[in-house]
Amino acid sequence: MRKTKKFAAILLSALILSSSFSVLPVSAATFGNDTAVVSSDESLISGDYEYSVLADGTVEITQYLGSDSDVTIPNTIDDKKVTSIGSETFSGCISLTSVIMPDSITSIGDLAFSECISLVNIAIHDSVMSIGFRAFGDCKNLSSITVPNSVKNIGNGAFSGCDNLINITVDKNNSVYSSIDGVLFNKTQDVLISCPNGKADNFKIPNSVTSIENWAFSGCTNMGKITIPNGVTSIGDDAFSDCIGLKSITIPDSVTSIGEFAFSDCTNLESITIPDGVKNISEYTFLDCQSLNSIIIGNNVESIGEYSFAGCLRLKNIQIPNSVKNIASCAFRDCYNLDSITIPKNVTDIGIYAFGYDYIYDDYFDYVKNNDFKIYGYKNTAAETYAKENGFEFISLGEQILTGDANQDGTVNIKDVTYLQMHIAGNKNTDGSPLIDETNKQLFDSIDMNNDGKLTVNDVTALQTYLTQNN
Repeated sequence: MRKTKKFAAILLSALILSSSFSVLPVSAATFGNDTAVVSSDESLISGDYEYSVLADGTVEITQYLGSDSDVTIPNTIDDKKVTSIGSETFSGCISLTSVIMPDSITSIGDLAFSECISLVNIAIHDSVMSIGFRAFGDCKNLSSITVPNSVKNIGNGAFSGCDNLINITVDKNNSVYSSIDGVLFNKTQDVLISCPNGKADNFKIPNSVTSIENWAFSGCTNMGKITIPNGVTSIGDDAFSDCIGLKSITIPDSVTSIGEFAFSDCTNLESITIPDGVKNISEYTFLDCQSLNSIIIGNNVESIGEYSFAGCLRLKNIQIPNSVKNIASCAFRDCYNLDSITIPKNVTDIGIYAFGYDYIYDDYFDYVKNNDFKIYGYKNTAAETYAKENGFEFISLGEQILTGDANQDGTVNIKDVTYLQMHIAGNKNTDGSPLIDETNKQLFDSIDMNNDGKLTVNDVTALQTYLTQNN
């Protein structure tokens, strides 16, 4: 999905550029010692460099036009100080092996050296203050990098996809960042920013960490086990994407948020448990985890995002917890072995193609539904409607009982609060049976307002809140 989005962006950019070239005035000029310069409103060319002049009169290099394997970036271009390497300036320069920067450079832009697959040596001068998003992404042969004292900002995934990178070393005097055993952290070491992709075997995240940053472990293909300590509260976008060696990982109960693509393309990941602290499963979280055969969704998850489990080929049966209200479009699309799913009554919205798969015929995508796929759910709910509209077999678990209808009179009001209070206090029916039959799972689930598996005064309070919110 990310490649599709990237392609769309490239296509759009190409269209914009093609239209721009037809209207922008282009002129030629000569600067210095017979150096040819071509300008078009903002861009200039001098030797092997396309550049632009910044507001402060200094130069930002915007594209490298040469093909040298060893490059020394000049201090000045046309008598103007070079202070910035712009976005994608050297991106895709596959023959580039070494870069020397001048001490005038203060900024390295997004994707500046991305996909320089032959790059083995680069010295970041201690004048550099900012390193952009994926600035050195996919530099496959880069083995080490040193972050100088001057750097105050490092973008997400700055060193991701560097397969042979073993060490990220931070100058001890840097006031923002630090490193332990070659792993990049913030200064206080409660945020893990980047683990070099060249590290192998097992990795234990330090107990001081509370946040795993976007792209932190992305592309760590040789790690078989990663231990996340209790205390971590957030896992960022793409945090563990493309960790193809990862077979299992335990997400601690302290985690409350998991970002988009967080575990996407972990093709050997077999099982996952989403803790109760998580309320929303983000889009694409487990996309194309082809070996995933077991998922346990936490009891407080309210929504399952688009493509969150799409392409999980070995999933067979799924139990959606009572807390879920929304299953987004394509959430379980292309799960070819999915036999059944149980959908609770609280689910009110199921997106298009939430279950099913594509096949290719004559270069076009067609949507077909899974053979023998069954939806278990309650009558007169979104589950039944979705099954009928999409031609899936629907197996009823019984009539729907309204949330909070403790006395089963078909209406939810203050009487149900009183009835629930009486039951908890131990009141009985005239025949001596409990007021509420807790063995009736559907009834029990409808009044277990906080989904903790027991009926207590907490459910009374939750029911009162529910009544207030729903008039």
